[in-house]
Amino acid sequence: MIKLSLIVSSFDRPEALRLCIQSLALQRGIEGGGLLPHFAVTVTDNSPDKLNQWVTKGLERGISPAYFPSTFPGPYEPSERIITAGLAKGEYLGFPSDDNWYAPEYVARMIRAAEENDWDLVYSDCIYDPRWLGVYSVMEAYPKCGMVDKGGFIVRQSLFLEMGGWPKIEGGLCHPGSDGLFVEAAAARCKHGRVAEPMWFHG
Repeated sequence: MIKLSLIVSSFDRPEALRLCIQSLALQRGIEGGGLLPHFAVTVTDNSPDKLNQWVTKGLERGISPAYFPSTFPGPYEPSERIITAGLAKGEYLGFPSDDNWYAPEYVARMIRAAEENDWDLVYSDCIYDPRWLGVYSVMEAYPKCGMVDKGGFIVRQSLFLEMGGWPKIEGGLCHPGSDGLFVEAAAARCKHGRVAEPMWFHG
């Protein structure tokens, strides 16, 4: 059974995407704590050329990421379509961006926290590239989270669907800040918690 489906949004940044996928390909189980949970990766790509497709297929390393070309300008509509079409099979969903990379125990620690505590939503501490501090909003004390970005989370797929997917704006399009708004709404209605270690890097 696939425990986690990761949908990576890519924005015509093949070098950043390469680093992101490499970090996912290097995932491992928690030291002394068993096997790595089974997870799957899908890349959504709105770039005008084939570089991102080439990167996706050229860096499989055992995770065999699927490739989903998109004409949408942002990450949310294509990821939602993948989920509602039943293409994401994981019990939990995660939404990495192509400018993030993940600690080797990211998948294992996030899934372990979810299962041991019966959490529907799990977020984790991260490390920011200093150039972006003050540019992106971060969660301050939610609860006592410190440097936790609202985009760094996994959520039970059943909850995502129950809530109707990403928050929408007029016309049915996904809100530009859908990930943060979704986390706030989901946390208000489900059991949730935090992995305190920095589990990913926001570049």
